Amino acid sequence: MRCSVNLLSALALMLGGPSWAACPTPDLLARLALMSKLPEPTVAAQLADDALLGPYARAHYPGAVHQASRVGSSHQRQVDEQWLSLVSPFIGEAAKAARQAAKFDGALLRLGSRQWQPADLDGLNLQQRLALQQGDKALLEALLWQQATLALAPTWLANQGWDKDKVACARALVENRLDRVWLMQHLGLSDDPHQESPVLRQLAKEVTADQIALYYRRHQDDFRQLAAVDARFFEGETQDSLVSLSPEPQRLARQDAQGDVLRTLAFVTPAKGRSAVIRLPSGRFGQVEVLARHYQSLAADSESVAFTARQAIAREKAKANWQALLQQLRREAK
Repeated sequence: MRCSVNLLSALALMLGGPSWAACPTPDLLARLALMSKLPEPTVAAQLADDALLGPYARAHYPGAVHQASRVGSSHQRQVDEQWLSLVSPFIGEAAKAARQAAKFDGALLRLGSRQWQPADLDGLNLQQRLALQQGDKALLEALLWQQATLALAPTWLANQGWDKDKVACARALVENRLDRVWLMQHLGLSDDPHQESPVLRQLAKEVTADQIALYYRRHQDDFRQLAAVDARFFEGETQDSLVSLSPEPQRLARQDAQGDVLRTLAFVTPAKGRSAVIRLPSGRFGQVEVLARHYQSLAADSESVAFTARQAIAREKAKANWQALLQQLRREAK
């Protein structure tokens, strides 16, 4: 299934004008659809938005959009890696032949008169850097081969009939998508485990007490927490010995379970059910049967309620702002 000519034409215009008239080419669009497991019209629509949001991110956040984190790969390395993934089917045979001819001696990768060394590896993530420091030769070889592939791929693609515009198109598609993802994280639409969204943080600060109170009234079920359980606790020297035990039920408050493996298990075991038999730190065997669960609601003025409400309200605002931005960019592109 191919996307419409109108949608492809609109995307070509967004990507920069006449020299981009064939971007994305049908084979690139098909490749992206295969990678994402989405229909081509859906992918084309996403690319059209990428072509708006990527330049917006670079124009409005020039000092931040490509800033590397302490633990992640650099922006350029991410672009290179995803670009290689995109074009890999088009260079497969040439890359396979070159890989067979390449020689790795533990420090250098050689192919004909060319060579690549650890000093050529920029922008690695923290895990890769640590592994190389620990002497991981297999990783070093893989990274050097990746570097060699980056250097040789344009020639291999040219041999397949790709001109410079098509190579640049493939890179632009990748970079716009990466910058769109960064923008979504920055504006609070998605989470970055390494960096909090400053926009989401500010939106949360702007949430009022009245908004928190309204959110609490509308979402009271979200603020129920398991406070106590009625349960029977089985403990014996062997697993089989638990069968013959008949302990008395007892009510256990959550705070009384802290530090006790068997009692803590009662708070993750469904009501009217028995847990699996576990081996306790003492070496004995234990099992829990939960008879009932008792919940309590957090106080409306508790800090937990305030925090949860602020985050939820801020995320809704961030989503609304995102949709407004996207609609604005689409209107301006017409």
